[in-house]
Amino acid sequence: MNEQEIQVLQLFRSLSNPFLDSLFRIISFLGEQYFVIAVIFVIFFLIDKKMGYRICYAVLTGLCFNNTIKCFFKRPRPWVVDSEYIPAPNALKTATGYSFPSGHTQNISTLSTSVAINFKRKIITIIAIVLVVLVGFSRLFLGVHYPTDVLGGLIVGVSIAILCNIIYRKVEDDANKQILTFFVTLAVFTPFVFIFFRKDYELMYWNKDFYTAWFMLLGVSIASIIDLKVVQIEVSKKFTTNLFRFLGAVVVLAITYIGLKLFFKLPIFPQEGNSFKIIFDGIRYFALGFNCLGLYPLIFKNVLFKKEQ
Repeated sequence: MNEQEIQVLQLFRSLSNPFLDSLFRIISFLGEQYFVIAVIFVIFFLIDKKMGYRICYAVLTGLCFNNTIKCFFKRPRPWVVDSEYIPAPNALKTATGYSFPSGHTQNISTLSTSVAINFKRKIITIIAIVLVVLVGFSRLFLGVHYPTDVLGGLIVGVSIAILCNIIYRKVEDDANKQILTFFVTLAVFTPFVFIFFRKDYELMYWNKDFYTAWFMLLGVSIASIIDLKVVQIEVSKKFTTNLFRFLGAVVVLAITYIGLKLFFKLPIFPQEGNSFKIIFDGIRYFALGFNCLGLYPLIFKNVLFKKEQ
């Protein structure tokens, strides 16, 4: 199977040039965590918090599920199987972890399906389908995934989106049930935190995306307690208020991401070659979820998030 699929990828790579590689790298960005987080923030702070939680729950569950599958199947990337095969150089940094299923394709499938389900507008559904197709094809054109990886990511992504939206709608009117849903889901994936840990950094490196996903889910789960029990964010009737909240969240995200990245480079923390560096990288993503959706609203509860009369 691998040989036949690599032949398909080589056909795409034979059509490549610097412009097309750059174009599809930009398209591929739509399946990355930065774009997904941005969309969730827009919906959560500017449009509808309940909808934001539904989509956030689906995406985070999908991320954990995707990387759990990857760590079980351990399918090597095409260039690992065939040393003569060369993918697009500008896409290698986004091709971490194992190959099946495609994380980018699953991310955009989960996000797009969730958005389409929640907005229920024909134009949004069409845009969602186009984005899924483009991102999936971009992973093939860039040569970082097999066709079956992309197909698997598509099927899993759509399925997760539908299932998670059904589950969350049943609990979203009860704060305790919402919090419980997050933590039950977290508990399902928690055993793999220990199962996938390896003292050998080279082996642990292939599992690092799982830790990113799990720690982010942990951060959002704890943040949901702060929001739903203490702050109780409500989307304001004033667009400017919502916009300031959104921009504040973006600033907090940037400070947290960059600040902790620099902080964890201090000699007292594990560095490249140490498996625990991957754990600390995961803690950075925990802080993103916790700070942006929990700590930030709590600190500004009586300013930006003050309840309106």
